[in-house]
Amino acid sequence: MCPAASGGIFPLEPQMYGSQYPFVARQKQGVWRMREPPFTLRSRDQKSPALAKVQGMCFYNQKRFACGDWSWTSFAHRCNYEYRTGETCGMRLVNMTENEKSNCRLCEKIETKYRRRSAEVERLDRWKREGATLVASMDRSHKMIVDLEKEIRNLQRERDDRRSTLLR
Repeated sequence: MCPAASGGIFPLEPQMYGSQYPFVARQKQGVWRMREPPFTLRSRDQKSPALAKVQGMCFYNQKRFACGDWSWTSFAHRCNYEYRTGETCGMRLVNMTENEKSNCRLCEKIETKYRRRSAEVERLDRWKREGATLVASMDRSHKMIVDLEKEIRNLQRERDDRRSTLLR
């Protein structure tokens, strides 16, 4: 039991309140302390919702692309907590999501590289069918295909890294 329970307030066993009431108490260096809730409750006589405002986080607009990727856009509004004047708290919540019909910048670059690669492959196949008279051009085209494949792999790796992280 925590020290608050010995004072007769209520028991704060972590197995009893850990997942249901995460704002009730926390253990820091073996000492149980009270923790304020992440929201403020309004009284029942007011006509507003129960969760009046979220503290400790700032709100941003979000843009969701057709490919499933997303990005933060404009700053919507600031929470009450500030480290310094004019700075945000660093936590981001979605204020509004704008759905885009286009793909993200990385997916568009990948599609462009695929189109260039397929054009080079088609050109190389045509030269091979017509006869191997343009050896230097065929070598240059083959080198360009290898370079494009390397760039495509790098862009796909960058896209996967961006999707695996939460903050951008």
